[in-house]
Amino acid sequence: MKRKAVLAAVGFFFGAFVSFYLEFSEVIIFMLAVLLCLVLALFLPKHKRITCMFVALCTLLASAYSLTISVGRLAPLEALDGKTATVKGIVTDYTSKDSSSVTISGTVDGIPCKLIAYINNFNGEYGDEISFVGRISKLSDSPFFSQRSYYLPDGICLTASVTEDVEIKSGKQTLSSWLMVYSQNVSSTIRSYAGGDAGDVLSAMICGNSSYISDSTRLALNRTGIGHISAVSGLHVSVIAFALMLVLRKLRCPKVLTAIIAQSWVVAFVMFSGCRVSCIRAAIMMSVYILSTLVNRRGDALNTLSIAALIIMLANPFAAADVSFCLSLAGTFGVSVAAPYVTKLFGANRFLVKYFITCTCASVCTMPFVLLSFNEVSLIAPLANMVLVPVCSAAICLGMMFCVCGCAPMLSYIILVAGKLVEVVLTVCEKLSTIKITYLATGLTNVYAVIAIIIVLSAAAYIFKRSPKLVVLSVVTGVCVFVCSSAFEANASKSVKLDVLTSGVNCCAVLRENDECIIIDIDSGGKMADECENFIQYNGITCVDAVVIVENGEAAYSSYRSLSVTPSSMYLPKGSYIFSPDVDYYDLPDVITAYGLDISISDNLLIISQNGKSVAVSKDGYYNVGTVANICVLSGVTVVNTNEQYIYCEDAVISLELG
Repeated sequence: MKRKAVLAAVGFFFGAFVSFYLEFSEVIIFMLAVLLCLVLALFLPKHKRITCMFVALCTLLASAYSLTISVGRLAPLEALDGKTATVKGIVTDYTSKDSSSVTISGTVDGIPCKLIAYINNFNGEYGDEISFVGRISKLSDSPFFSQRSYYLPDGICLTASVTEDVEIKSGKQTLSSWLMVYSQNVSSTIRSYAGGDAGDVLSAMICGNSSYISDSTRLALNRTGIGHISAVSGLHVSVIAFALMLVLRKLRCPKVLTAIIAQSWVVAFVMFSGCRVSCIRAAIMMSVYILSTLVNRRGDALNTLSIAALIIMLANPFAAADVSFCLSLAGTFGVSVAAPYVTKLFGANRFLVKYFITCTCASVCTMPFVLLSFNEVSLIAPLANMVLVPVCSAAICLGMMFCVCGCAPMLSYIILVAGKLVEVVLTVCEKLSTIKITYLATGLTNVYAVIAIIIVLSAAAYIFKRSPKLVVLSVVTGVCVFVCSSAFEANASKSVKLDVLTSGVNCCAVLRENDECIIIDIDSGGKMADECENFIQYNGITCVDAVVIVENGEAAYSSYRSLSVTPSSMYLPKGSYIFSPDVDYYDLPDVITAYGLDISISDNLLIISQNGKSVAVSKDGYYNVGTVANICVLSGVTVVNTNEQYIYCEDAVISLELG
């Protein structure tokens, strides 16, 4: 049996990934199904039997391991949901000092736990000891954000809101906390010298702090296909480590000393950037590569990747559901395994051709996870990565030179140069992101059907023809069909749709026609802006004609002004005043006419009328005025009445076609 590490990683990943999304009883059923497959494998020929049984056994072990952690570790913590508890621990990370999100590693009522606490005006630092009494909440999912898949892979099990005073004491200074404080100082210095969006992006590339990047900039990067540069990942570790090793070799540094310095640098950079999963995975792979240079052996990329994945999943099986981890694995597989194979298969020898194949393989391998996890997928990612990533890599090297030299003011010109490089990249991205054919909204197609079709085509090509070239061509054909069909679907739809977004007791309506829309904030006062942002990207909205705000005009104006697609105008409650507005605003009229519909809003009641029919969207009361549908949000529960059929749900996106 060849490639045991690869087979073990595949089985373990599959078991951990599936188990993450299943309930306790469903995991048991899944494990029984895998056990049945294990038994059936006994009847296969010997060479296939051993392989299938090994993969099935690894899958079974991963499910059992994930289930054990869920029952033994998570269940006692989730039992605290809604209760008040005492939190004590060490600050390991925080976002900002105004309404901060603080990561704490410690205990909750004596139970070991890592959690996120929301603290106003937080004035602590990394490594500080913190204690408070707070209300505990377990991680939950909504149509807009999955807390479980975002936090659990990082070991975070709960969230807490403070109910009593917070006590903060200075903790012991460790190498990790010192590097984190230094990282924060470097981030501030880079943003100060480089300035603007370029400074924010360069800070994220060097220090991993992406909280300052605006939604519009993030959207432009993602639509161009180079959004990965704004999050510290394998690219950053590889660029920095290889650059350092190249310099040391030029200086004729002994091989052992070069390996020690490079390895120490990799570990320090992982701590400096916040110990993110993708960074740790890259560090493990780089460590294996550095070790191979000492023993004069060339490491096998697929085995190295598999070993790194196994180590991470053994430490935390929930990592299998982490989007960045999956993208990191898929991208590395595309670059280090698929690209060399395809290059050799088609006999590509020219540098530019091989480079293009590498970028394309990375994009194709990551596409399934992008489709499942993000609102948009870039169609020009291979070309954009070919041209723009080398520029970003140069900026990363310059930024790290500045960082290593202690951020000396006399070297500020280095950051100015790096900032100009990033500025060029952002300018190109902003131009490309305005061209509609460069990206595709994932809400415009059936994602699962697309992935299934591509897998079936590839499997059929391999099973019936045993032709690797045909497999590659099948994947490319499947991707092309997906892009063309989705683009056709996006341009074919001409109907007007009403979408009601609800989260807790807040609700918001979006009236859209093709890629244009009007947002109607019924009562949230801007609290639904993030949900609207996700909705806009998911459905490929390129123009927000207006935002209608019923309550809290000034605060809501600020929230919706920061949308990645800037609204053309806003309607605010009478008497609202915005100082130095950059979006035109008007007093809210009694009736607004748009897309052939009459829109009226009063007392938390939205009525949309067309040809004698109407739809009512209400808050805190059920109004029977519509002959099409009635939607009511009451005490965190959404009630939908369509043709006398009642549907009850919590956080939701409800879509109706108005004709």
